[in-house]
Parts: sequence; structure tokens; C-alpha cells
Amino acid sequence: MRSLVMALLTGGMWLFTTSATAQLDHSLVVGPDACVDCHSAENDIWAESTHFKTYEELSQSDRALEIAEALGVDDIEAPDGTCVGCHFTLTGETADEAEPIAGISCESCHGAAADWIDAHGQYPGEDAESESPAQKQQRLATAEAAGQIRPQLIHKIAANCMDCHTVPNEELVNTGGHPAGSKFELVSWLEGEVRHNLFWSNGEENKEASPERKRIVYVVGLGTDLEYSLRALAKSAAAGTYRSEMKSRVEAATVKLKAASGAVSDGSISAMLAAASGLNLAEPNAAKLKTAANAIAKVVKKFVVTADASTMGKLDGLIPEEGHYSQKY
Repeated sequence: MRSLVMALLTGGMWLFTTSATAQLDHSLVVGPDACVDCHSAENDIWAESTHFKTYEELSQSDRALEIAEALGVDDIEAPDGTCVGCHFTLTGETADEAEPIAGISCESCHGAAADWIDAHGQYPGEDAESESPAQKQQRLATAEAAGQIRPQLIHKIAANCMDCHTVPNEELVNTGGHPAGSKFELVSWLEGEVRHNLFWSNGEENKEASPERKRIVYVVGLGTDLEYSLRALAKSAAAGTYRSEMKSRVEAATVKLKAASGAVSDGSISAMLAAASGLNLAEPNAAKLKTAANAIAKVVKKFVVTADASTMGKLDGLIPEEGHYSQKY
């Protein structure tokens, strides 16, 4: 059992408590080893990532110990503790039995897998080549209905990212001295640190996403950043570093969305901006901020389904390119 740790990891993965990963039902977590047989190439990439290394490296940071001491944190692995939600994958039948088995792993992003892993890999023959298009569609729909967060569900993927890259923990920032989130841009991250687009090349090539997908991901990332920054600001209880940083984050996301709106004419982007306009960020009103965040989430989800990325080429000048992604993939 490792003791007293919190750390700042390269690549901007910060620490805190309430997160999408913290909401995983640990009794349904099967662990990354269950994915390796079919996704060994993806596993090899993950093993070189910050997400993987957090499992061992969190305990080595002097700065982490300082933050932990300031907060009175005694055990990073405590299932109800400050760090586990964003830095570990836990499994166990009950809360008392839950324990970390990995860092940020497959299920942290794609959902606890016990209910969907069999359906996800259940082909009529030995492999994916044995199924018809209709069978594939049914297989994927069944897994998704059972809780799998597939890459096509971009808003859900982005929400998992933002819930751990914005900091919904005021005490951690104001008392512990932890940074108030990371400079996170979704295309840069998905094409960099966590890129694992290998399935369609049988593990031979980690392909870059198409320009069309990157355009969608870029807008979704901006909208979800704005959404979750508003949610974080809504949780602010007092003036201080946390509130100031969340306010700045909302303003920065708004500026980037305005630039995107200026580049392409799209009603969804305008609607995201409209939902966030007129808010008093100096004195946060939780109800109004949550209402705005919910409205933005609704628009982003619709955008994923309805947007015609082929008409959004002018966004390309705003989107990070190869060489400017977050970490080498």
C-alpha cells in the first residue's frame, strides 16, 4: 500500500477527487488485462503513456507529498480518497474490497466493462472478418447499450477527459496548492498522448484521424471544455485561486469558440456561445451556471450527430497539427 501521494505528471494530468472515473462501478471493472488479447498493440502504446505510469510514479514526487501533507492525505489508494478517481482504476465487489489495479486504463475512458466486454468481441466466427455489416452494427449497438463508450461517442469521451482535466475540488487548489486544471485541447490529446488508432490496420499503423474527424473533435473539445469549466465554477464556494482560475478557463474556452464561429458558419457553435453569454462569472450563481452547462452539453451531443465536417475546412487553421500534439504518440 503506497502512502501519501499526489503528483504533477508530465502532459498535464492533474489530481483531484470527483470525476467520471470516480463514478465507475468498481464491481463491474474487469481491468486492462481483459483487453490485451485483442488489443495488444493498443496496450503497448498505453504502457508508454502518462496514464499508465501514474500507477507507479505518483508516489515519487516531492511536490506531491507537499500537496498531500497540506490536505492531510494519508493514503492515495484509499477508494474514497482524493486521488483514486482520476489516477487509478479500481476493482472490487464492495467499497471495502476495492483496490487500485492500474493507472488510467481502458475502462477509465470506455466504461466499466463487465456488462459489455463479451458482446464487444463476440463475432459469429473467429474474428471480425467473419461478420456481416449488419452483424457488426448489431454487435456494436449491443455493447454500447450495455455501457461501452465507443470512439464515436465523442462527447462522452470528451466528458471523461474534462472531468479529470478541470478540477472540481476547490479545497485541493486553494488549500493543497494544486494547479487548477491542465491546458487541455482534445485533438492534441487524442492525436498525441492517448492515440491508439490501430484496430483497422491489425495493429500495424497508429493512424492519424481524418481531417473531418479532427474538425468534429476540435469543436466538441471546445464545447465540452466550456461545459465542464462552467460546472467546476458552479461548485466554487468562495473567492480565491480556484474561482479565479475557473473563470479564466471559461473565458479562454469562449474566446476559442468565437474564433471557430468566425471561421465557419455553424448554428451549434453559435448556440454554445449563446448558452454561456450574459453569465456573471465574478459572482457565480450555481443554478445559472449549471443550466448553461447543461444547455451546452445538449448542443454538443447534437453537433456530433448532425455536423457536416466536410464543410468546415476553415477550422483546420485553428486545429493543432502533427508536431504540436500533447506528447509523442
